[in-house]
Amino acid sequence: MLSPGSGGGTVRGGLELEFRILGALEVLDGSRVVPLGARRKRAVLAILLLHLNRAVSSDRLIEELWGERPPSTALQTVRVYVSQIRKALGNDLIRTLAAGYVLELEPDQLDAHRFERLLDEGRAAIAVSDAATAAAVLHEGLDLWRGAALADFTFEPFAQAEIARLEGLRVAALDARIDADLALGGNIDLVGELEGLIAEYPLWERFRGQLMLALYRAGRQSDALEVYREGRRLFVEELGIEPGPELRALETAILRQDASLVLPSLSRQHVASQSSVRKTVTIVHVELGSAGDEMPDPEAFARRLEGPLEQVLAVVGRHQGAVAAQAGDAVAAVFGLPALHEDDALRAVRAAVDLREQLAERSELRPRVGIATGEVVASGRSPPGGPVAGSAGRLANA
Repeated sequence: MLSPGSGGGTVRGGLELEFRILGALEVLDGSRVVPLGARRKRAVLAILLLHLNRAVSSDRLIEELWGERPPSTALQTVRVYVSQIRKALGNDLIRTLAAGYVLELEPDQLDAHRFERLLDEGRAAIAVSDAATAAAVLHEGLDLWRGAALADFTFEPFAQAEIARLEGLRVAALDARIDADLALGGNIDLVGELEGLIAEYPLWERFRGQLMLALYRAGRQSDALEVYREGRRLFVEELGIEPGPELRALETAILRQDASLVLPSLSRQHVASQSSVRKTVTIVHVELGSAGDEMPDPEAFARRLEGPLEQVLAVVGRHQGAVAAQAGDAVAAVFGLPALHEDDALRAVRAAVDLREQLAERSELRPRVGIATGEVVASGRSPPGGPVAGSAGRLANA
């Protein structure tokens, strides 16, 4: 008998279970990781998960576990494994049918299914130009990933097709999520992440185009064009072809400073229509300051800040934060918007540590960093409101 459980799971035999394959195979009972035992027993569970709510024959399990030369005890061993899985997870979880074994779960108990559902929701939101919803649900879906899919079965034949399929969907979700973030004005914030993605997928034109657009909108036209030139050299040397028409058209538009590349401002009606929500976020407040007692010349000081400010924005983007406000030599970055994550505070602290180490190399500055966690009211693209931002600023100056 199935009954609703919290956190997207269901309760079977008194256990609230969540199955995770976006990373190493794990089963959670609430916050407790359920021990699964030997590798082949884990493989049986993985195979059943890949055929969720569908029967898998004993012959298929034997072939996937041992290949063409199974031991004479293979059938009995499979039965023992299934019995042990039932003991660990609940007797009613796996049914025995004439056609084999079937693992019965609510689809959302499997993280891969939740990820695909959120990807579909994000794509649907993009189709109706709802970038805020798309960004939120796609962030949520991508946060389910803990590493490579089925990471503990990377070299097992039974997992190869699903690993490739899920990785393709992850890249598609990243692509769509970055499009949504760009539509919301997250330009310089995305540069560090996109540079990492290009290093990982150097021939993926979509990521290269997104980086070019983010740099151009951040006022870095020459850097955007250099990204194109580097890509063109790579495509010609590695593949013997020119970049695709979409990337070439983007380069032309950047050279012409085409008005279509500028992010359109949201109408007052659209901003007003965005519902306000209360969220607990972590804010990192950075003040770059100036070493020495003399007040620097304002123009010289502004030029001096260009490089450090780019460093701050790149570090914030690399740790998946968002710039909430920037004025003079001060930057406030928020972790937890547009979507909340369990590790928002941890990523904020890591960003602050990175900033402290990088900015310490600049003797002309006296940087100060403050971190505070608390509730804010977020609405549309407006900066989040609440006392936590002031707290972070006061801590930076304390």
